[in-house]
Amino acid sequence: METGILLPTVHPFAANSTAVELAEAAGVDRVWAFDHLLGMFHPTLWAETGAAEVTPDPDACFDPCALLGALGQRSEVPMGVCVTVSSRRRAADVARSTLTLNQLCPGGFDVGVGCGEDESLVPFGYDRTRRVSRLAEFLPELRSMLDHGHLPGNPHARNAIPRVAGAGPAQLWVGGQGPRTLELAGRYGDGWIPANVSAEEFAEKRARVLEVAEEHGRRPPTVGLVVPVYLGSSRDEVLEGFDRNPLPKLFALQVKGSQWERHGTTHPFGSTSQGFVDVMLNDQDPERLREIARTIPNDVAEEFFHLGNAEDVMASLRPYADAGLDHAMFGNVTGMLGGVAEAQRTAGEFVRLCSLLSGRSTPAPAASSGGRA
Repeated sequence: METGILLPTVHPFAANSTAVELAEAAGVDRVWAFDHLLGMFHPTLWAETGAAEVTPDPDACFDPCALLGALGQRSEVPMGVCVTVSSRRRAADVARSTLTLNQLCPGGFDVGVGCGEDESLVPFGYDRTRRVSRLAEFLPELRSMLDHGHLPGNPHARNAIPRVAGAGPAQLWVGGQGPRTLELAGRYGDGWIPANVSAEEFAEKRARVLEVAEEHGRRPPTVGLVVPVYLGSSRDEVLEGFDRNPLPKLFALQVKGSQWERHGTTHPFGSTSQGFVDVMLNDQDPERLREIARTIPNDVAEEFFHLGNAEDVMASLRPYADAGLDHAMFGNVTGMLGGVAEAQRTAGEFVRLCSLLSGRSTPAPAASSGGRA
């Protein structure tokens, strides 16, 4: 299985540079950056976590293309955005950024595109309506720009940056898992990126993506999965830490109401909540969020996190691997409890996890630090 690491993609730059060093030590196949305008955690509560030792504010989000342009000059690992939003940019603009970065990054560049989430649309005045329809209009334009250098049917609407660089052509990944998005991923994507999905749902949706790709005579897309991890000496150790300080469990708000219901409880924002798509934390009362954190069961938190040491995470990923997962995209939030010391202590577990997943018999040497802290 291929592995990737999701950068913090927030200030300071050094936190992202350190994450690339960890990625290189772990031998990952790709480095990814988010494209968020706001982070995924309330800034008042973030200040009370260990991660604030390095990253003072989760909303200090970097532009992912600028960030990867800088980091890509320092590393041979392929870079990518996971994912940019079709509701905020037009395809020609994204194509120009993608082709530029594919030339600048020695390892090459991949672009992921999705519909976007409310938190990075609504507060900034972007239209949240017709999101999937906008994606359906966007993807054939971007596909044509990447494949042919111009918009569909309009050779004068072109970009002449070479479409192939030293590492080959840029790859297009499609993020999302709704019925129409699955169709779009199969029809236009070189890769597919779901998140916060059960292994059973993953298997069903993967089958649909591959079916659509075959219907359109396309190569089967690489099947990815965003995998949030919190590493420790064991799963029990991490859960005990969550019991002492439950704030990290607020990430469980990013999973759908239906996933909460599987555990006999209701999403605090309603059973119909779509999780990261419609949850907006920054306008919530931090005291209410603090109280919510205390009530989140650990089994609901594990709908978001893969917890523990390398073997524990391997075990939780095995059903996805059996269902055909090609590329695990790790978002490592270790350090929210114990800060820099915790992130440094567990960096070797991340290296070992990537070694195990990739099938390397000898783990790569441990890095000095890692995680979002």
